[in-house]
Amino acid sequence: MQILNLLTKHIMIILTLLSFMYSFNIAMTSAENDILSVTGKITNQTNSKKLPTELKINLYSITESGEKYEQETVAKNGYFIFFIKDNEESIYFLETIYQDIKYASDFYNKKEATTSNITIDIYEKDQSIPNLEIIVSKITLSKINYDTKQLSFIREDILRNHSSWTYYNDNVLPTYQINLFDNTLSAVGNIGSGVFYKDIKMLNVFMPVKPGLNSISTIHTVQMEEKNSYKLNYTSNYRTKILEIMVPKRFSKIIKYDDGFFYQGNISIQKEQLSVFRRENIESNKSTSLIINNIFNSTRASFLENKLIIVTSLFSSIVIAIGVILTIGKSKNKTQFKSKNIE
Repeated sequence: MQILNLLTKHIMIILTLLSFMYSFNIAMTSAENDILSVTGKITNQTNSKKLPTELKINLYSITESGEKYEQETVAKNGYFIFFIKDNEESIYFLETIYQDIKYASDFYNKKEATTSNITIDIYEKDQSIPNLEIIVSKITLSKINYDTKQLSFIREDILRNHSSWTYYNDNVLPTYQINLFDNTLSAVGNIGSGVFYKDIKMLNVFMPVKPGLNSISTIHTVQMEEKNSYKLNYTSNYRTKILEIMVPKRFSKIIKYDDGFFYQGNISIQKEQLSVFRRENIESNKSTSLIINNIFNSTRASFLENKLIIVTSLFSSIVIAIGVILTIGKSKNKTQFKSKNIE
């Protein structure tokens, strides 16, 4: 009997140990499964042989609740790895700075980030003037000052650099120039990075122009000379694929414009109805114009909010730019008008 009790006690101890080891194994496996890896590499698209041996990389994650987290590591000979927790869905993107210019990856969800080999493209900085063109220039009448007879326009340019280097000369010379509208009082940058300087004829922009698409947003305030109308003249140093001019219907319903424009219709932005006029394939240094009439005949209206307009409008400009790249702006069966009364 004593031997049986002793044997039972040993069996219980062994079973307890086995149970503990099994639980420990499960805990270790679970901990391992809670950690995922994000791997990737740096690629120099200007010169594949020129790659820094060490480059600091930042991984940003934005959770569903809006919290933002950041990790930092160093890419060795172009390769890097991060470890993230597998506890909730997040959006991930990576950034690095090369030759004092910031470059970023695409955005990835958790599955994409942990199953793809993420690539961050960098480019050599060069002062050589690249092949630039405007994919979309969108100009929106955003404010009217009834007391001073001043108009404000928001302009968004989606610029494409067809060359293989980042055009920048450390703010010595402008990398992009915007022709001023007639009777411009002020012209400033709106959102994004860059240094803006207005001279007599141009708004000079000092910013890195990377290969591919670049967005530039500016605000222009002009003084009206005519009592009740303003002639918006558009000229650019660069070829323009699409020019869109948007006028809130409550500001003016009588618009005149040059041959080549056509009335695109109306769109709604933040419950504001705007008439859209478009012209395509404008050569560099060629002028085109649109006259906004009967501005002050309507009842005074409160100003549009610049920030509300610009966020939505800039997004739609990018969408248009992508569409132009994919389908190189064919315009068929569109009626052209020299003037239009908008009902």
